[in-house]
Amino acid sequence: DGYGGRVRTDNIDGFKLDRGFQVFLDAYPDVQDYFREAGIEKLKLKQFQPGALVYNNGEFSRVADPLRRPQDLFTALSAPVGDLFDK
Repeated sequence: DGYGGRVRTDNIDGFKLDRGFQVFLDAYPDVQDYFREAGIEKLKLKQFQPGALVYNNGEFSRVADPLRRPQDLFTALSAPVGDLFDK
């Protein structure tokens, strides 16, 4: 539906919407060295829980990954997004 790779930004009604799969891998030694040199630990970055909030039919639904967080099994199965095979 457009040129380019899997990650892009769409401009819709004045809003910039990122879409695609975006991951920053911080385990590489060069990245860790850069973080140390830049003093990035001052930002107190934290990891996100796996999953997403999906806005559908006027409300947000949490889409979770029960393989990575088993306590999210009910949340994943009860989300009104997708069918059973999508979950």
